[in-house]
Amino acid sequence: MFQWLQITIIRILGGFQCGDWEPSNLFMGGKQQMTKSELVEVLQEQNPHLLTREIERVVSIVLKDISEGVACKARVELRGFGIFFAKERNARSGRNPKTGESVMVPAKSVPRFKASPVLLQRLNQI
Repeated sequence: MFQWLQITIIRILGGFQCGDWEPSNLFMGGKQQMTKSELVEVLQEQNPHLLTREIERVVSIVLKDISEGVACKARVELRGFGIFFAKERNARSGRNPKTGESVMVPAKSVPRFKASPVLLQRLNQI
């Protein structure tokens, strides 16, 4: 059952067509973002035969797996949606904006996301 719901989440994240949903259903009150609880709510509306706690668990598992993959420097790909990965930034010198003093900024890893061509195409058609 959880595998089916994971596929549904991936379909929602990367496989729906613009005609399949109304923006007011996903972005209540004109909001331009969606929280995890709102995603669970939308999934619950689309899958009334599943319990809310099951949906919450699957959403948490999927997001945790993406986070852990990126933290381990793995490339996490959701076909039709995009790729999550970590990128290394080199150490560099920077400036303290308050004092103007030169400071060393250490090397670090930062999370990145690259949208798939399918997602970019959808975005530019709207």
